[in-house]
Amino acid sequence: MNRNETFRTLYLKYKRVSARVAYRILKDKNLAEDIAQEVFCSIYEMGDRLDIENDKKLHSLIVTLSMNEARDYLKKSYVRHEISTVDEEIAAITLENNSYDLEDMLMNIEARESVRLAFQRLRKINPTNYDILVKVALFGASSGEMAREYGISKNNVNNRVFRSKNWIEEELARMKKE
Repeated sequence: MNRNETFRTLYLKYKRVSARVAYRILKDKNLAEDIAQEVFCSIYEMGDRLDIENDKKLHSLIVTLSMNEARDYLKKSYVRHEISTVDEEIAAITLENNSYDLEDMLMNIEARESVRLAFQRLRKINPTNYDILVKVALFGASSGEMAREYGISKNNVNNRVFRSKNWIEEELARMKKE
């Protein structure tokens, strides 16, 4: 079995363990999945130095790495927590409309209010993902810049942006049904 197949086997066997440990600390499923991803990036980077023969040692290593990553995340999130007040700008950029028809203007105002509320909810539920989304999508920050700022991988940044956009779309769809 080659290195990638071995890693895939380990990942499939232990990813839920890592995510559960992180979830107990963070109380957030998405963050726990991000932490599990970071743990397995670290394990992959260990390469041949990793002893995969002893299941107990490997399990213990994954639990320890997951706990440490989750605790480190909590430390960083408190230090780096920023409240951004760009909801109105986001709504304006997202739903730009130059029509002067009264009905169109009213629809535009309602749509902007929905977008603003969706972004406010995201900020309340997951302030870190909100901050990353705003900086990447609106201010043009690169994934690399965000990865360095938050101490996470570029892939993790891209996943957070993707999940945040999907969450906002789902939130807007829920609001439209109401």
